[in-house]
Amino acid sequence: MFENVKNFILRNGLWIAISAIVVVILAPQLSELRMMVLIVFIELIALALSGIASFVYTKVDFIESRSYNALGAIFLGVHFLVGLGVVGLYYAV
Repeated sequence: MFENVKNFILRNGLWIAISAIVVVILAPQLSELRMMVLIVFIELIALALSGIASFVYTKVDFIESRSYNALGAIFLGVHFLVGLGVVGLYYAV
């Protein structure tokens, strides 16, 4: 158990430390915190949709058809479409 926590901290320590420093330096107000939470929530939705798309499309053997970049293209495409949806909603409201 302790070894798993130690490995997690070693793997993710740098970006956690940088995030903490940025939050301290920026000293966000309430509306900025809400915006950061919204951005993280939208990114989690995009990651979930990428996972679903990867699960659906991994039934196809990408190695056999020699399309090695297919999973990266799925990930990029889903994030691009989620970003366009967010921008569309931002301008509509």
